[in-house]
Amino acid sequence: VKEGKLPADYWSDPGRVSLLPVYVPDGVTLGDMRRLQQQAYRRFYFNPRYILCQLARIRGVGELREKARIAALLYKEACT
Repeated sequence: VKEGKLPADYWSDPGRVSLLPVYVPDGVTLGDMRRLQQQAYRRFYFNPRYILCQLARIRGVGELREKARIAALLYKEACT
């Protein structure tokens, strides 16, 4: 916000949130930021411990379907 690269009210509008990196520091490219974001997604969401915890919390078939849908979206986002 101080650098003028992000509106002060950015996070107050959920419709504005993007999967692309919102902030790109000077000296870094959008491609670099995108690669770092994908690496972070893979490290966090595809960690076996995280996956097992999420599976243990499932309480029905509907929830299993929803988790599978989200996992597919995350995979697409993190690996493409």
